[in-house]
Amino acid sequence: MRRRYVIIGVVAFVALAVIVVVDRVTAPPLVGGCRVEPGATCEFDRIEGADVSGADWSELVLYRGAFTDSVAVGTVFRDAELVQARIVRSDLTDADLRGASLYGAYLTDSVLRGADLRDADLRFADLSGADLTGADLTGAQIEDTVFDTAILSSTVMPDGSIRTD
Repeated sequence: MRRRYVIIGVVAFVALAVIVVVDRVTAPPLVGGCRVEPGATCEFDRIEGADVSGADWSELVLYRGAFTDSVAVGTVFRDAELVQARIVRSDLTDADLRGASLYGAYLTDSVLRGADLRDADLRFADLSGADLTGADLTGAQIEDTVFDTAILSSTVMPDGSIRTD
């Protein structure tokens, strides 16, 4: 009888170990404590020096978090909540930020070449020193947005006009 309990215990332990291993293999990777998956919530997290190029972070919530000195080329941030986030010195070339809320965010010295910012909320955001060459801001809200020293060459502005700086 005792032997039967030992065998059942061993089988249960092995089954649990298999579940843990499978979860680790199939779970999205962590970057700075934040899961790289659509709808992830990463409030107050600090992501530094990461490369998440091509990832899908649609509907990401990075409220008052930091994404600095990182690379997110072609990453999807569609409808993300990046309110008051610090996205500093990062490369977001060709990123999809359609409908994202960047209200009060700091995007200083970041590269947003070819980024899709259509219908994004950039009110009170700081884009000082950012490179927005070829970015599309059609329909974006830019009231009180700071563009000091930003590069706006061939940038499509909210009203559809194209900057030629």
